Amino acid sequence: NDLEPKIKDALPSVFGTVSFKTFSLGERHPEIKEIGVAHGKQNQYDGLELDLKIIWNCNADIVVDVQGIEIGIANVHIDGTLKLQFRPLLPHLPSIGGVQITMMSPPNISWNFRGIFAALQADVVSRVMRQVVSDQISELLVVPNLIFVHWLDSEADVDLEVLQFPHPECVVRLCISEARDLLGSDWNYFGFNGTSDPYVSVHLGSTHWYTPQKSRTRNPKWGDAGYHDFFVY
Repeated sequence: NDLEPKIKDALPSVFGTVSFKTFSLGERHPEIKEIGVAHGKQNQYDGLELDLKIIWNCNADIVVDVQGIEIGIANVHIDGTLKLQFRPLLPHLPSIGGVQITMMSPPNISWNFRGIFAALQADVVSRVMRQVVSDQISELLVVPNLIFVHWLDSEADVDLEVLQFPHPECVVRLCISEARDLLGSDWNYFGFNGTSDPYVSVHLGSTHWYTPQKSRTRNPKWGDAGYHDFFVY
């Protein structure tokens, strides 16, 4: 239900209404390809951390109606690393008080259109839908966001709020100072003119930050505008 209005808002107004006629990811289950195990500490709580490399090739049946035009989506492929953080560790049974479910970065998602949209290669619709799906996953699961499931009673000497909403461990200040000899990609009636309009995109967990765009240059300098502080969890 959250996807429909977000896709509609992100699409150009000419596309009108958006709704899902059919939405099923099929019967295939995700496959776990790799497992990593580590001990970690978040805020004051020790934990056992499992990194699960997951690949999911869905036999999906999805139909999206965009202003009366039905778009079929098939061959949905999802791969990414799911992190299960078992914490807090307890000095008594059941030994573990809960599990945090999160991801360090959004998963890679791809699909194919069916029917007429497969021939048209609807770039705008495809790009918007992928971005909206990625943003929804980030808001739910990508650091610092997480799902915390616990079996602790209210009398346990554990701060449940900090396990659900972890506090930053530190702040990292990043400086994008300058770039040199970038590829010129600007075009006019006389061809490529050897300049560009560069900016830098930085993703850390669910946080996205962009430097200001510099116009008509292959050697941009950002100065004070190139600084940004990131919380690290």
